[in-house]
Amino acid sequence: MQFQADGEIYSRLFAEICLYLRQNKPENNWSPVILYPNKIVDTGDIKHYHEFFTSGRVRRIYLDELGEAASLPIGIATAKLVIATDDIAIA
Repeated sequence: MQFQADGEIYSRLFAEICLYLRQNKPENNWSPVILYPNKIVDTGDIKHYHEFFTSGRVRRIYLDELGEAASLPIGIATAKLVIATDDIAIA
């Protein structure tokens, strides 16, 4: 989850992924998901990482664009509570 604007998030993300892959050589495929409260917080520059995004390997989810919490998987619905107003979170 990324709740603060960070222009370096993608350079750090891919550096850490590559380091992890080199050191651990996992058998499973990798696919990161970045959760943002909204698009305004997503200030990272993807120009050097564009292919990862267009291939679908990396996903960005903006919590404010998701549907009603009742129709979401429990994990995503719980994350959505972080950006909900008090009235909605209590309900």
